[in-house]
Amino acid sequence: MAIAGRQYYQQLIRATEYLIRGDFNSLWVMGPGGIGKSMVIDSVLDENKLKEGKDYIVFRGNISDAYLYEFIYNNRNRILIFRDVAKLIRRLNTIDTFKSLTEERGRRIISNKTYAEHDVPDTFEFTGRIIFEINDIMKKYEADLKALFSRGLFVEVILSYDDIKNIMYERCDTDIKKQITKMLIENFNYLGRSGFNLRTQNICFKIYEACVRDKKDWKQEIDMFLKSQMSEPRKLLYQCAGFKPVKRMDFVKFLMSQKGYSYSSCQRRIKDYLIMGEIFSNGLKKQSLLKLTPF
Repeated sequence: MAIAGRQYYQQLIRATEYLIRGDFNSLWVMGPGGIGKSMVIDSVLDENKLKEGKDYIVFRGNISDAYLYEFIYNNRNRILIFRDVAKLIRRLNTIDTFKSLTEERGRRIISNKTYAEHDVPDTFEFTGRIIFEINDIMKKYEADLKALFSRGLFVEVILSYDDIKNIMYERCDTDIKKQITKMLIENFNYLGRSGFNLRTQNICFKIYEACVRDKKDWKQEIDMFLKSQMSEPRKLLYQCAGFKPVKRMDFVKFLMSQKGYSYSSCQRRIKDYLIMGEIFSNGLKKQSLLKLTPF
């Protein structure tokens, strides 16, 4: 499986290879959703002829501590890949388990007598390796996460707007896919940072295939889908001012009249939107100009 935009993922590729070869027991990969983290890891595993189910196993979602313990025991000799590990980190027992799994020195002994009733030994040795994927660091668990990061390899995947755009085009093996990607790029103002990613591109490709099957206008369907992806902060600002700059206080008045927010709530929400990168400010305080942000 060839990796589109390979040059943008060199650090992640090498880190995954280190883990496969046993140089490290754990790898933490952080970056926004939809930028290709899982795609790259899966491709490197494939290039190294590792098979899912035999050499590695992928875990998605959230389960109880008991079944997590059982899952780790049943796959104690494999590479475990935890996708969207944020849900599991929210429990103290899980954090303690991950600390045991990611030890770099000596034997990794996992022990918890609470779960012996599930036909699993209360103590066993874990000889596998682990890849954790996470979108961002939650403030509440920052200290625990950083302690876990320090136990193995940590890679943060950071891609610019141009990087993502170039990767998108590299993934296009037909002229139609290039046309679809051009549409996606032209609709960036509707998508914003969070929606402009490879996952959205995949959805557009699937919509095209469905339209061909159903004899529908694929351009119209994709355009309708992209415009529907506008996030709430972008949608509100767009309703107020389109893509033109607007005074902060004018936007506050708009929110108060249209959404019924209090003055303080409006100011707080704008601050949240600024942090999210959905809204750009010229830096002045209450009379700052706000507009939908470029990438």
